[in-house]
Amino acid sequence: MVGAHALGVNPHSIGIGVDGNFETKPPTAAQMNSLVKLVLELMEKYHIPLDRVVPHRDVTEGTSCPGKLFPWDELMQRLYKGEFHSAAAGRHRGIKQVGKQRQNSGIMPDQEET
Repeated sequence: MVGAHALGVNPHSIGIGVDGNFETKPPTAAQMNSLVKLVLELMEKYHIPLDRVVPHRDVTEGTSCPGKLFPWDELMQRLYKGEFHSAAAGRHRGIKQVGKQRQNSGIMPDQEET
C-alpha cells in the first residue's frame, strides 16, 4: 500500500509529518532535533542525496507546507553538516554516508566545513 502524501510522487518518495501549524509558530527544538536525526538516518539507509530532500510545497501544488515559520534553511544546514544535536547529551554526532553524499551533491558549495 502506498500512502498519499504528494500526488504523483508517492511510489518513490518518503513523506515525514511534523505535528504543528508552522504558519502560526515554529517547531520546537526537540521536534527539529528529532527531524534532523530521522532525515539523516533515512538519507543514509536509502542513499538519498541532500538535493532530494525537499519541502512538501515543492511537490504538491496548492500547499504552503511546512509553513512560513518552519526553519527550512536551518534544517538544510544541519543536514548538510550531517549532524544532529542531542539536547540531553549536549553533543552532536556525524553520519559518514551523508557526509560523502553532500561532498558529491554540489549542495551549498559556498559553505565551509567545520
